[in-house]
Amino acid sequence: MPDLIEDPVFHYRCRFERNGDVLRGEFWVEPGGGGKIEHMHPQVEERFEILEGEITYRADGRTQRAVAGDRFTVPAGTRHMFRNTGSGVLRLVADMEPGLNMDELFRDAAALARAGRWTTIGRYAFPTGPRGLMELAEFLDRYRDIFVATFPPQSLQRIAIPALARRARHASGAAA
Repeated sequence: MPDLIEDPVFHYRCRFERNGDVLRGEFWVEPGGGGKIEHMHPQVEERFEILEGEITYRADGRTQRAVAGDRFTVPAGTRHMFRNTGSGVLRLVADMEPGLNMDELFRDAAALARAGRWTTIGRYAFPTGPRGLMELAEFLDRYRDIFVATFPPQSLQRIAIPALARRARHASGAAA
């Protein structure tokens, strides 16, 4: 059985399995938790099926609600976010295609959360200090081909994130 990943900031647990080019994630999301930060995956389509509970999601500027038995798709390049708006644990599966290294993204994001490097306020993620800022920038730069946060503005991200990521890699002794 695949390892369970726990994220204390976004309040979910998940595990992944690969089937060819499709990465299937099974998620258990606590009330109020979820992918609450608006983002997009430039190359990855996500197909969701709600198994238990209730989700409110925003995709391409439209807010919708889904419950057990509902399915919806978020095409690659679409701005989206979601939250468990029910009173119990939300259980869903998400098929990501192509799966690329999305499982690594979730694993690394959860590790940063467990290390206390970031927090969320509303639909934004904030570093918890200078070290958190550097590690968050390095994370965003490393996964830029599959995950793009919509805040701060892309013009600022294009300038700040690579520069901060280089500093973080230099400080940790990693290759730039």
